[in-house]
This record gives sequence, structure tokens and C-alpha cells, in this order.
Amino acid sequence: MNPAATPAQLLAAARDAEIARRPDLFRRLNHAQDVLARYDAGQHDDETVVDQALADISAVLAEATAIAREAQP
Repeated sequence: MNPAATPAQLLAAARDAEIARRPDLFRRLNHAQDVLARYDAGQHDDETVVDQALADISAVLAEATAIAREAQP
């Protein structure tokens, strides 16, 4: 990590590490990203599914951020 990293950058790195080390968060994030990729590729047009994928991404990021904050001294 950059020695001049900001607190926000450090928190984002810790959040990403939590997602990587927790299979449930990793799986949920990947599934939601796959849904969005299929939508972007024109493979489906269900707005409800897209909205749910966006909500899932937001929830995973919030959960991982909370875990990362708890782990900080």
C-alpha cells in the first residue's frame, strides 16, 4: 500500500480484503456484478433484477466496510 494512502483508501483496501476472504460476500458481489454485466451486454432487460443487483452490491460493500471498521484498532 502507498505510504501516503488516505484513511479512505486504507478503509477501501480493508473492505476489499474482507470481501476477498469471506466466501459469502465474495459470492454475492460476483453474482450481482454478473447480473449487471449481462444487462450491459443486452442479454436481459429486467429492470427489477438490475435494481436488486445494485442493492446487493451496496449491501455487500456496507457489510464489508462495517467489518473492516470493527477490525481497525
